[in-house]
Amino acid sequence: MARDGAFRGLWIACFGTRRCFRSITPRCPTPYASRAEQRFVLTPECLFVTMTLTNRGTCSMPFGFGLHPWFVRKDVVSLAFWAERFWLEGPDGVATKPITLPTKLDFAVGRRLPATWRNNGYGGWDDEAEIRFPR
Repeated sequence: MARDGAFRGLWIACFGTRRCFRSITPRCPTPYASRAEQRFVLTPECLFVTMTLTNRGTCSMPFGFGLHPWFVRKDVVSLAFWAERFWLEGPDGVATKPITLPTKLDFAVGRRLPATWRNNGYGGWDDEAEIRFPR
């Protein structure tokens, strides 16, 4: 949610120890008149993150929107999610084209986190991911 290079218009509210809400409405002049919101709910089983982006402008929004989490890379941490395809990354860091999901990049059954930087997109997924941090 760090759009437009600054946190101008950032608002955060926490409700107890298990719920938090934050929103950004840019106050500086920007061609992207919008409001972004995130809601976090922590349960003993998992963390739920809900994201909403509202266009407050008069034209279509020409940019992407996604959740870009960062997780500590330890040998015991694994990630599992189902997807149909993988997007290659171009030299400018933007997705170029989708390809059939290669076996080594398929996380359907769960895999350890990659040891190196990964900046790719997955398509055709079911909106659920599981990250395991065994004790």
